[in-house]
Amino acid sequence: MLIYSAVVWCIWHYDTKPINPRADAAVVLGASTTPSGPSLVYRARIDHAIDLYRQGAVNSIILTGGMIKGQASSDAKIAQRYASSAGVPIDDLLIEEQSKTTKQNLIYMLELADEYDIHSFVIVSDPLHLMRAMAMADDLGVKAIASGTPTSRYVSWSVKMEFALREAYYYLAYQIFGSVLSSSSNISNASSKQL
Repeated sequence: MLIYSAVVWCIWHYDTKPINPRADAAVVLGASTTPSGPSLVYRARIDHAIDLYRQGAVNSIILTGGMIKGQASSDAKIAQRYASSAGVPIDDLLIEEQSKTTKQNLIYMLELADEYDIHSFVIVSDPLHLMRAMAMADDLGVKAIASGTPTSRYVSWSVKMEFALREAYYYLAYQIFGSVLSSSSNISNASSKQL
């Protein structure tokens, strides 16, 4: 319980307001959408990335999120339409349409970034989500800084605490099991190369 409480405290106080958030691209971590547009959570993330773009902090925006069953478009495509309607040139809106989880957002984003010679990133999400996301980014060797959304639907103390408690669980699960899975994957990849 002490470890869990300490992780909740760290998540709550994680610094997501960089003084000079400059990078090649802003990476918007995925959230849910509807056919009519991004959810309120996803919209806040996209809006923040658009603000960074307009400030000249980034040259492009990478929108992440795969296809949800029953939808005609991926989350990333829906987000791209939203950002384009806000005035961001379509050429500066890159989309990653395969991911289903935060780690997949980052893995597939890196593949896309390689194609466009993008090397540095501002990772955009809700403040309470970013400690786990940045741990994953660090494990993947992503050169990135975190930038939390200034607005969020997680406003009230009770809702924020519920989110922080859930994030602490996911963070600890990633630190315990994610490392094990990564090690197993590396061993399998090495074995495959030897064969």
